Formats: sequence, C-alpha cells, structure tokens
Amino acid sequence: MLFRFGYLTGFDLCRIGAWKSAQSVAHLTVNDETQIEIVTRKSLSAIREFREVDVVNDVVDWGSWRVAVSTAIGQSRKKPATGLLSLYGVGYPMATALLAVMAPRAFPVLDKWALSQTIGIPPREAGARKWYTADSYMDFSKRLAADGRAEFKSLSIHQRDQWM
Repeated sequence: MLFRFGYLTGFDLCRIGAWKSAQSVAHLTVNDETQIEIVTRKSLSAIREFREVDVVNDVVDWGSWRVAVSTAIGQSRKKPATGLLSLYGVGYPMATALLAVMAPRAFPVLDKWALSQTIGIPPREAGARKWYTADSYMDFSKRLAADGRAEFKSLSIHQRDQWM
C-alpha cells in the first residue's frame, strides 16, 4: 500500500516509474532508499492540502496549487536540484506522474503527447522547448479542469489527461 509511512519506498517509486515509462526504471533504482524517503515525504507534505481536492468539481485556489506543485516537483536548474527532480531519473513528466499517483483528483500527468494536445507543441519538439514549468503545468491542469465535454462529466483530472 502506497504511503502507509507517509512516503514512497524505492519499490513504490519504481512501480510508478514502470507505469509512466518502462525505460526509466533502471535510472530510478540508482536512488538511495533514504533519499527517496526524504524527498517523497517532503513532496507529500507540500501537496497535503490537495490530497483530497477534486480540481474538476471543487473550488480551487490555483495560486496555492501552483505553490504546492512548485515545491513538490522542485527545480533541476538549482544546484543541487530540489523536490522530486532531485531524484535520479525523475524529470518533469515523471514528477507529474508521481503527483498523479499521490493525489489523482488534483494532478494530471504531463507529457509530450498531452502538451501537443493542449499547448500546441508538436511531440517531436516537446523535448527541445522549455515547457517544464509550474506555469505550463497549471495552464494544462486548468484547461483539463474546465473542459466541459459531455464525455468528461464524470472523469477526474487524471482520467481527463488520459483522454488527451
């Protein structure tokens, strides 16, 4: 059971990594178990207020949401990197997948395919562009939350991102 101790174990991290991208598992196994605990405990703490929020159906303070995302995901440009990005093998797409598992009704999974559908960046150019920001992620999430298509009525934000 995930989070029974308030953090992810190395095994949990690799399970989520395999779900997001099987190629990432080898990189994730390099992380020290203690480092995984410390980083994921802090990330879970950062998103605590959104663990039970449904951004599709609840009123959301998007400013607080963005701060929670920025804190949980962290930055890779800082040395040393912060948040989930400080774990080896975790980039922005993997970090959003981790958030989606931690709180699936509050966080979608952002990848080059979703980016293509919502922001208009072709998948082949997604890696070259600088879209890895909390602002881009918030824009993507707000679009999904506000999308009123009939087939979306009963879907969570994470289920909506899977449709994209």
